[in-house]
Amino acid sequence: MADRVDYYFREKVTADELNLGFELLEEADEKRATDLGVVGVVTGLAVTPHAPVANLTVDLTAPGIAYDPSGQRIFVATPQTADLSIDENAVSTAVSASGKEKVVSLYAKFDRALSDPRIDGNSMEVFFRRDESFKLVVDQGAEAPAGTATPPGLRPDAILLCDTTRRFGQTQILAADISFARRQNFVLGLASTLAVDDDFVHFHPAARTAQATFEAIDGELGAHYGGVDGRHAAQDVDAAPLTGTPNSHPAGTVQAGLQAVEDDLNAQVANLAAPAGAGLVGSAALTGAAKSHPAGTVAQALQGLEDDVNAVVADLASQAAGKGTALVGHQGSAGAPDSIPASTLQAAIDALLSLINERAKLSGATFSGPVILRAGAKAPAGKAIEAGVVRADAGVGGAMGFRFGMAADGLVWDGVPGGVAVVKAGAPAPLSAGLLEIPVNPGTVLAQHLDSGGANPNTRIYQDTADLLIAINAYWNGAAWQAAVTGDYSALLRFSRFALSVSQKSPTTGTWTTWDKTATLDLPSGEWTANGPETGMFGIGSGNNGAVPYADVAINFKRSFAATPSSITHTKIDDSNIDDSYYPGIYNLRPQGCSVFASGKAAGVFYWNGTYQANP
Repeated sequence: MADRVDYYFREKVTADELNLGFELLEEADEKRATDLGVVGVVTGLAVTPHAPVANLTVDLTAPGIAYDPSGQRIFVATPQTADLSIDENAVSTAVSASGKEKVVSLYAKFDRALSDPRIDGNSMEVFFRRDESFKLVVDQGAEAPAGTATPPGLRPDAILLCDTTRRFGQTQILAADISFARRQNFVLGLASTLAVDDDFVHFHPAARTAQATFEAIDGELGAHYGGVDGRHAAQDVDAAPLTGTPNSHPAGTVQAGLQAVEDDLNAQVANLAAPAGAGLVGSAALTGAAKSHPAGTVAQALQGLEDDVNAVVADLASQAAGKGTALVGHQGSAGAPDSIPASTLQAAIDALLSLINERAKLSGATFSGPVILRAGAKAPAGKAIEAGVVRADAGVGGAMGFRFGMAADGLVWDGVPGGVAVVKAGAPAPLSAGLLEIPVNPGTVLAQHLDSGGANPNTRIYQDTADLLIAINAYWNGAAWQAAVTGDYSALLRFSRFALSVSQKSPTTGTWTTWDKTATLDLPSGEWTANGPETGMFGIGSGNNGAVPYADVAINFKRSFAATPSSITHTKIDDSNIDDSYYPGIYNLRPQGCSVFASGKAAGVFYWNGTYQANP
């Protein structure tokens, strides 16, 4: 109930007396709230970073209801946004230096919203409506080193909603910056003040209160769940029936089920240890490149593998074709001048035997069949061949020359592609001394390699269907030219029945089919052409006393371009009386030359001397 006043008959009630009655009722409401301990946020007023983009404000949910320590009701009808960049006195909450921080607190405070203004008997404006309302208050603590800042104290006239931490240079308040550790939420009643009957069998609370009982229950349950105390024995826990093949067990206790499973496992172990154990273990299908085995038992898989191993051993020991060494791999053997590529052991033995036989024939050993001469070999003893065979690179299909001396039993030539020649005795007539050529396959073929012994230059002589080519620091790899020593210049001389050309390639580490610069002499016409620029001297001059002089001359290029040059540039050495508007101009541009014209600025002598550059 509330304190009250009694208005009496014919009393002239004043405004203060009327207001007193309402104030007493309001005071009674506040006392009821404080008596029941209703202090703090009842509902709503949740604090979150500002959305959609966080800044130095926070958002509050609504509707929100709270009671301050005086019992005054704080009601927030709509969502709010609170600015934490300044406090209630409009002082900035920013942190002044790096490595420091401060705690900024947000409160909700009771307030009244004044409305319905009226004029009283004293001609003063008063507000007839004074509705319950609120205001948000920002307070800031002292700045301190990071990790040591303390929040401002709780206020007796407001309810704390949250604390936030502000740091140096901060532009956003995020969820991690907001703390609700001190938030004043309403609690209906403390469990520590509620009494309970302590007649318990399993729980033993420290005091006869609801809080102590809850703590005891929580401790017992925690010990039970953690397996520390209060664990169930296996014989005290029911177990459902266990079904399976080949074993199953009826319903019972966990202890009985475990014992039955243990008995089954012991029986299986005994069976697997018996001689027939492998026949009791299943095996998935075994797949492989050469052999595979279907699904079955381990015994069947082992027997299949044993049979396979025995078959491999028999094949490796066999002397039949396609077996033995034909089944053993060979990784390849490197050597000079010959090497054996990766293959089978049988192929490697065959290749090695072939090389040994060729060396025996080259050494002049006694044998049946033709004599085989390879590049760089010397003549066998007793044969009518001059020692010192001209060298050629074997295996490239190139021509290889042999010089023969006069002999009574002349020799017959059999051409073999790939740099190998076969020489037989018994020809009907002796051969004259000279250089014999081996037929070559079509394409660009290496005929001679002149090795100076140094890194560069090395010279290679090639022949194709129509040309003879001499390459310095370059070789033909079958599809393109490539530098023998990378990072150095390369050159090529090409000679045919109709032309002679010289080419150059700038240092490169790659391959090419087009040379940078090429100069070609056309043999029928005797005319030179090139694909690079040409420079030279030219001049023009004239004299005329009666009028402005004009002159026209021609430049005849020292060689012809493959096509009309793209441009002509000229550089002056000296001039006199030249009209800049008629500075030597170029026209009639041709692959062989061009015309040049110029004009004087005034009557009299003029001249111009300089250089030109014709660009392809």
